[in-house]
Amino acid sequence: MAKTYHSYAVNFVKTGNPNGDGLPEWPNVDVEHTDLMNFDLDGAAYGPDPRPGIGLVTRAQERDRAQA
Repeated sequence: MAKTYHSYAVNFVKTGNPNGDGLPEWPNVDVEHTDLMNFDLDGAAYGPDPRPGIGLVTRAQERDRAQA
């Protein structure tokens, strides 16, 4: 996990883009979606926040959309 994260960090510092050979694609930020790059002992994967009960970002985005 640490090596994978380190690879993303080094790529980002060098090029402004975290993606590189052999790494799962880390997409650009999309304000319409709250998916995250999740790091665990199996590696990295982009998807929904795996922590149960975490919805602060989603609730804030829904509130902001309703106020717009």
